[in-house]
Amino acid sequence: MGETDWGCVVKSDTRRAVAYIAGRAISGQSASTVYDFDSSEYTHFTGTVAPYQVRVFDHTAGCHITGNGDFSRIMLFHHGHGYHVSLAISGSQFRGFDYGEGTHFNGSVNGRTVRIYDFGAGNHYQYRV
Repeated sequence: MGETDWGCVVKSDTRRAVAYIAGRAISGQSASTVYDFDSSEYTHFTGTVAPYQVRVFDHTAGCHITGNGDFSRIMLFHHGHGYHVSLAISGSQFRGFDYGEGTHFNGSVNGRTVRIYDFGAGNHYQYRV
């Protein structure tokens, strides 16, 4: 699926977490799962996605993703990988940088559908929250 172990693409569980957080933040909808169209799998999340505080738990990866800041610029920390992910939201669009993988991403939310473009992989990914 375009994943490498030498750090040039956003890890799939990091993408899922970003899709979940951005999808909830932009849509304003509550959700307990994110569906990954690439893997045809649901991932269960619990926690809070609110302005100035993100505290979610990814039940598939078995780790927390936390962050503080308003949605125009929030710095997330992926406790499973031990690195930060920046996320900036503007309207229905978002962008960010995965510090662990060293790659940029951007995306959009339309209703419950989240699309992410991973610059490291050169691919689009689609999710539903």
